[in-house]
Amino acid sequence: MQMTTEKQAAPVVRQKNKSKQFVPISFDLLDNPDFRNHFMTKKKFRTYLWLRRRIIRSMFFKDYYPDPANSFRLSFTDRLGTAIPLSELAKTLNISKSTAGDHIQQLANDGVITIETVPAHLSDDGREYHLYILGTRQDGEEHWFIDDVFSGEVAP
Repeated sequence: MQMTTEKQAAPVVRQKNKSKQFVPISFDLLDNPDFRNHFMTKKKFRTYLWLRRRIIRSMFFKDYYPDPANSFRLSFTDRLGTAIPLSELAKTLNISKSTAGDHIQQLANDGVITIETVPAHLSDDGREYHLYILGTRQDGEEHWFIDDVFSGEVAP
């Protein structure tokens, strides 16, 4: 038997399992006492995390999440957002639809999301949708509105 000291290159394996995704939050944000001790303790934070989990970064996300609002094509080539229906958000988080709506409005008032509307004539299924924008993307770099809110800085 011949021993070899050459290292074999590990094969590249693409994860097709959506459970391998993650939600990045910067250490600067986590280290901010206003974020950690106030915002993170609010129920709306759970809603924010779920919206962020559903960010549509490419057309391929349609494999995981239906996108009748055409979110990526219409708006998300340079922005980070999702178009989850309020009723689905409420059901997923086990809260009432009015509570989910309140959380969305609170997040918008806090400046961590913006809300845009997709008119019915631009959606795949003829229904109006709300797009929840959580940040921007430029040249592969992601910028989150929540970082601005808790850093006191304004995005470029």
